[in-house]
Amino acid sequence: MCANRLCQQELQDLWCGLDMLSHECDLVRVESYTLEEDLAALNRELEGKIESLVDEIEFLKKLQKRSFRTCPTRAKQMNEIQFDMEVDGLCGMNEVLFRQCWELR
Repeated sequence: MCANRLCQQELQDLWCGLDMLSHECDLVRVESYTLEEDLAALNRELEGKIESLVDEIEFLKKLQKRSFRTCPTRAKQMNEIQFDMEVDGLCGMNEVLFRQCWELR
């Protein structure tokens, strides 16, 4: 009887061990599933950020192209303004010189 009882005790211990392993396996599956969900959420978030950055890069490229196109026009306008100012200044100086010469006569 003693051997039978010993076998039953060992069999019961093995079943308990199997139950514990089964429970741990279930916990690992749940944790694995949770990690997969977290990873998928992080992946979606990163994809959204990447898409946003790509959109921003495209916007900045367009802005840069537009500013390069308008840059020569702006430089020309600035030169014309500067030239107009110089011409106006010379005309003003010519008037002063003309008056002075007229007064000297």
